Amino acid sequence: MVTFEQKTVIQAPYSRVFAVNSDVGGWKTWDPGIKESFLEGTFESGAKGRLKLAHGPVIDIDIVEVKNPEWIAVEARIKLCRIRFEQNIIPAGLETKVKSKVMLSGPLASLYGSVIGQEINLTLLRTLASLKSFCESHRLE
Repeated sequence: MVTFEQKTVIQAPYSRVFAVNSDVGGWKTWDPGIKESFLEGTFESGAKGRLKLAHGPVIDIDIVEVKNPEWIAVEARIKLCRIRFEQNIIPAGLETKVKSKVMLSGPLASLYGSVIGQEINLTLLRTLASLKSFCESHRLE
């Protein structure tokens, strides 16, 4: 298994961060790596969806675990590799600590990790920075 991890602190309550994360159709408004996304049904374990990467293919996704409001796990598959995205949303008073992790597993995980690992790490950094900016500048109505 190949793992990449990044962390940030967001100056917004965890309920806001979870609300933004669970709005799959809205991911494109704050995540620069996503062009389109949708979810069949509600944001809960077992839900299925699809996303179109800004510079990549359309990927089917599975919401494999949601522990409201502190834990999210989403999986996708590419050729001979499973990609698991986990996000831990930790309440800390008026701010929220967020830890995001991408794990690659399967026969080609090491190859993908060595070829696109640096890009995955940079994407995690950009995504967390965008999530932080969005949550801090857009308040719930």
